[in-house]
Amino acid sequence: MWDFVLSSWHAIVAAVAGLIAPALFFLALAIIVKGRSWVADIKRALPETGLNAQIILFNVLFSIPLIALAVTWFHGVMKASGLILVPASFWEAMPAWLVIFVAIFVGDFVAYWRHRLEHSALFWPAHAVHHSDTEMTWLSLERFHPINLFTTFVIDSTALLALGLPPFAIIANNIVRHYYGYLIHADLPWTYGWFGKVFVSPAMHRWHHAADVQAFDTNYATVFSIFDRTFGTWRVPGPCTSPLGVTDDMEPTLAAQMLYAFKPRAYRRLFRKFRKVEKPTQHPAE
Repeated sequence: MWDFVLSSWHAIVAAVAGLIAPALFFLALAIIVKGRSWVADIKRALPETGLNAQIILFNVLFSIPLIALAVTWFHGVMKASGLILVPASFWEAMPAWLVIFVAIFVGDFVAYWRHRLEHSALFWPAHAVHHSDTEMTWLSLERFHPINLFTTFVIDSTALLALGLPPFAIIANNIVRHYYGYLIHADLPWTYGWFGKVFVSPAMHRWHHAADVQAFDTNYATVFSIFDRTFGTWRVPGPCTSPLGVTDDMEPTLAAQMLYAFKPRAYRRLFRKFRKVEKPTQHPAE
């Protein structure tokens, strides 16, 4: 029991320590970019920030340790079953910078399609927790339901492990995409101009979180906006001024956020699809 308490404490300390540098960076950025309004913006975001902190603590204590065990086990199964598709010698023949770029590019490509899957009727109730933040800030990146965390780790890790990418490239992918994720979730009006057609900007991702029907099913990538442009989901009309959040009936409390994915009413879209399939079509207009 004491070992569990001690390991939990170490996990909490590590999680808090890992957030200190980003917190200071985005505080300085807010002061520079927002001028006098930065204090009011932070005050307005405090309730949602507090809920984000609760979700982070819950995941650090309960979700992430289980997910780490699952991914480690799955990696062993893939190796033992010969599911590594690309031999290590292929990557060893390439310069390290190129291997890292491939890992990030492929990682973002896989994450783009995984993210689209999360917006399907089956996976949305868990992913809706991430979108329920009505005052999106850099810390919103960490607002994830345990189910959503699990699917993210499994899908993303499986693809990169199957390619046989070396550990340093996988670690680099995780670091780059994670910290870039902080930036695109930050409350910044940046569209990047022409570069926004290649890279995801904070404005682009903010539109993804907008409670605006025109913004639904758009802007899924994390780093490279070219995936959204290629597959027809890119939409950046300018800096996002639309309200954020979800239309789901989800209270802003830790219990409500964690339990929402287990409630039948959260899957109404899925049930409606089943009913449409079962119901015979009588007229083309229906």
